Order: sequence, then C-alpha cells, then structure tokens
Amino acid sequence: MFAKTIITAAVAGLTAVGAYASPLTTDQTRALKTINDARIDFGVHALDWNTTLQEDATAWAEKIAAAGYLERAPISLRNGAGEVVAFIQALDADDAALRHPLSEAARLWLNSGNMAMAGTVIRQEAFSKTEQLLSLRETNIGCATAHGTLDNGAKDLLRVYAVCRIFKDITEHVKLLARQDLNSGPFWGDITFFNPGLGACGRVDGDGSMIVALSHLKMGSQSNGNPLCGRQARIRGPRGEAVVTVTDKCMGCAVHDIDVSPAVFERVAGSQGLGRVGNIEWSLI
Repeated sequence: MFAKTIITAAVAGLTAVGAYASPLTTDQTRALKTINDARIDFGVHALDWNTTLQEDATAWAEKIAAAGYLERAPISLRNGAGEVVAFIQALDADDAALRHPLSEAARLWLNSGNMAMAGTVIRQEAFSKTEQLLSLRETNIGCATAHGTLDNGAKDLLRVYAVCRIFKDITEHVKLLARQDLNSGPFWGDITFFNPGLGACGRVDGDGSMIVALSHLKMGSQSNGNPLCGRQARIRGPRGEAVVTVTDKCMGCAVHDIDVSPAVFERVAGSQGLGRVGNIEWSLI
C-alpha cells in the first residue's frame, strides 16, 4: 500500500504537495488534462496526481524500456493499482509524439489504441482498458515515460515507453481488502479479458491459458496461499462454456465480474472486439 501524496489540480495550474513532490512537467500536465477532460465528458470526477504512483510507474517504464518490449506489470508488483502502458516509435526525435510522449499515450489509451499515426511515427502500441481510465471508482493517477535502450547502452531517443498507474481511494481499499467470499455461487456478472503473466496466486500464464481472475472483493487481501487460488470455475456465456482455474485477482472488477484470458473470452463470450459482455453465469466447482 502506498502513502497518499497527492498533486491537486487547481485553476492556477498543477503543483505538488509533499516533502518529495515537485511540479508536473508540461507533458504530464497535458496528459492529465487529456484524461481528466475525457472523464468529465464521461460524467465522472477528475483524477488527482499521486507521486508514489508516479514513482512506481517510473520503475516499470524503465524496466520495460531496458527489456525492449511492452508488457504490463504483474498484479503482484502493482500494490493494488491498475495500469495502462504504451509504446511510441518515430523517425525524428523532434516529432511531437516524442516530445510529449505521455500526452500521446493518453490519447492512445482513450482511443483504445485505434488512433491513426501522424508525423514521423512508425509504430504505436497500447495495452489499456478505456473504462479503467474513466472509472468512477478511481481517484489517483501517476505516470512516467522512459526511452528505449540502444545496443551500446545509450538512450534510444526514437523509442519511448509510457506507463500510468491508477488507484481508488485508499480508505475504501483498506475496507475492501478485509473481505473474502468463499461462496461457490452461481453468480452473474460481466466478463472481460486481459493478457496474463505472473498472477496473484504465483502462477505464470499466457493468452492461451484457461484461467480466470476473480474480483479482489471476492478474493480478499491474501495472495499466495489464498484458498480460492487453484479452484476451478465453470463459466457459461453466449458462445459456450469453459472450465477454468482461478490464478489471479482483478482489482477493477465488481464483486461478481470476472477477467479471463483471451482464449477463455473467445470460447465463452465471442470475439475479443466485444471487450466486455454482460450477464455471464459462473460458479466455483
């Protein structure tokens, strides 16, 4: 859990509060405004900037930039925060997208990654759920960018990785962590999909794994050793049914919503292009 150090948005601009806080960069200010403008248009409150989330985002951005590939951090490394990530590559280091990469990434995330490339940009990629940035439950955000690395170890000024961490109110989070529900169901809720990695139960999976992440409201605070880890669940949807294994928590899911691998989503709900499907029946077996 992180200490709540907040940067608040005021009419005069964005300033930092806290012993180690500093004013936002122009790029951070623009990105936050882009996201908050979209949230206000959507009818939800603006997000506050959190310096601890920014530091966490910086650490992950630097890690994936050094590795040279785009990937979300495992839930076990996010301290309960949600995450969106993006990658931008251009032919000219002075391209607007590289001068303000976080602002560009914010636009990518809000457009579900389906944004036409402009200027000298030759590649852009985003892993995000637009509804996560627009969620009523989220209150805090912190973002960072890192340049890619050349073979000689120098910064690659033509490649940038961007990361934002998003979190809900801490007081509410503490109350939610105390809960755990071992009831087997059946339940009805929405189904979404994610790209699995190292899950909260300590298991590594991929897009083809038959796995499910249950809501943190149902899983409770315990990760490794959680009695729900390894349980099987039967999911029924419009395309069919599947028996899956519980391997992870979904921090942004309502209590009876489930987040599954792409393979499970396609078998139960249909095309990944649907994004979210409601009225899905599932139960623990």
